[in-house]
Amino acid sequence: MLSLDITNASEAHRFAYFTPLNDTYANANPNSYSFDGPRSILTRLSTATASLGQVLPINHNFVNSSYSIQFLGPYVNCYEANSTVEEIMDAFLQNMNVTLQENSQYLVDAYYAFVPSFDANVDGATTVFINGRNYTALDQPRMQQQPGNTTNELWMKFHRYLTDSNGNYILDANGNKLQQPMYSICSLCNASYDLQFSFENGVQSIQNKSSRLLNPVDYPINNPNESSDLVQLSYSAVFWVFADQMVGFMGIIMDSVTGTPEYGSIDTNIEHNSLLGSNDLDYYFYINSEAFGSISTTLSDQRLLDKALAQNQTLPFLAQQVSFNMTMSLMNDPLLA
Repeated sequence: MLSLDITNASEAHRFAYFTPLNDTYANANPNSYSFDGPRSILTRLSTATASLGQVLPINHNFVNSSYSIQFLGPYVNCYEANSTVEEIMDAFLQNMNVTLQENSQYLVDAYYAFVPSFDANVDGATTVFINGRNYTALDQPRMQQQPGNTTNELWMKFHRYLTDSNGNYILDANGNKLQQPMYSICSLCNASYDLQFSFENGVQSIQNKSSRLLNPVDYPINNPNESSDLVQLSYSAVFWVFADQMVGFMGIIMDSVTGTPEYGSIDTNIEHNSLLGSNDLDYYFYINSEAFGSISTTLSDQRLLDKALAQNQTLPFLAQQVSFNMTMSLMNDPLLA
């Protein structure tokens, strides 16, 4: 019976790249490490999981079997952002428009997500100064980029169409669907999993019996005078590859002189995974088709497939589902379980 081995500190090297800090500091703690990012196996498994929208096949000894397991593992919990986060996110979008204005353009945003960092020296990243603090948006997959003072959080802004109690869209006086900007935070937590695994003729099913959140997991601090929690490095590596699937933006680039659309832009890995079908991204596809004069009362066959995969769900719900699926899928490889 396989169980995720992520809380075993001696196995941390299978989840995360990290290097000793004591090589360059004479009085450094010998157990202090620099977090360099996730191992490639995490990227491969997580990308496949996000694309398929389901847990990868887990190795089992018998084609017909059933068993329960309990273990600790990472989970990403999403919740509504506060007004400070809203202000910071809007400041980043305003900065983006300031840059676009240099080319007589502006952005109509439909989706924006980034990992917030407090490191103002990250190449290629934008920084804003709000309430006496620098915030830097890591809004592209980080690869081996290594900011030293960041978070295990993902901040999202998107636009949700409003519906009544019957699920019908609420329309304005001109018959247009009303939408509302939404702000959400997804943060890394430690969770206890109590699961029932079943295999019937080799077909896998997983029942989440009573899993619960335990505590938030902060980003590792690269401090040569302190010992590093290797399990924290492993958890952070999992969050890193999760965030890589969602950071970026979607919107319409407009000509600020004529007010006409120039092109629609999808600069996020959501384009390649199961979250693309979320109802919270319908706004992008609507304003894109409206901008380029191709509005239709019926959805394309491709969009219908994307929405079916997303199961009529919101982005925060799907982000949590992807997180759960990623944690389960790590057991696909015997090196990690």
